[in-house]
Formats: sequence, structure tokens, C-alpha cells
Amino acid sequence: MTSICLLHDEMLNPEPALLQQHAALPRVFVFDMGSDAYGRWSLKRLQFMADCLVEIPELQVYRGHLTQVLVQLQVGEVYTQATPQQWLHQRLEGFTVHWVDEPHFIDDAMPIEKTPHRFMSYWKKREASALQSADAPAPDLQAYPRPLRALHRP
Repeated sequence: MTSICLLHDEMLNPEPALLQQHAALPRVFVFDMGSDAYGRWSLKRLQFMADCLVEIPELQVYRGHLTQVLVQLQVGEVYTQATPQQWLHQRLEGFTVHWVDEPHFIDDAMPIEKTPHRFMSYWKKREASALQSADAPAPDLQAYPRPLRALHRP
């Protein structure tokens, strides 16, 4: 039995933390068209997902019932990102699954006096921690021009 990193529709980033932690494992994505998710999606959404998957290096993409594909691949242990999608939990019941949490985008330890009523007030409190990187200083946001307004057609 082999171990794999199973990607799903919430993991479209070319280098998610899960793949960095388990770089030696094969990367697998299964288009399970019988699931509640992919079976009802529009063609444009499926095309977007396929375009994102192409950018992930060394990814093996399969189409079929998730459980059957994993049995054919002789998978025993699955590493995947934690998700609330119940269909995925049901399909993976017969396997040893390690649900890995995605790291937070910002530091949530900063207290908020009250619940933000608008996103902008929330963002102003979190902006410095979100834009800082260990390698680079925070960018000077004043140097960037304001976005252009949409053109109005007559």
C-alpha cells in the first residue's frame, strides 16, 4: 500500500503547504463526477479548475469514482487538506486519512475590540501582518496608484 497527497477543489494553489510538507509523496487529483461538487459544476468552472491543476508540478489527474481510483492505485494512506466537504469524508472512509490544516493567511492572535461591520475596518487592523514576509519588508502601499474606475459604455 502506498501513501499519496490527495488534492481537491480547495487546493488549487501550485504549492500548498501540504505538498511542501510531503514533497516525496505522489500528488493525485480525482475528478469524481458522481460527487455532489463536480457533477453539478458548469463547464467554465471545470475548465478553470483544470487550468489550475495544470500548474501544479508532478500532479497525476484521474477521472472516476474517488474510492475506486484509490483502490486501483493501491493507496493505503492519504494526506489531504482539511475540508468540510462531507462527500470527500465519505469517499475516504476506508483509508487512513491525515487531514492537514492549511496555515492561516494572517496572525489571528491580534485581538479585535468588536466584530468588524465592514471588511475595510477589519483589513486595516490586519494589513501589516498579512503583507509582511520573512524575506522582504512590507511594501510601501502609498507608492501604488489608485485603481482606474471602470469605463462606462453609452
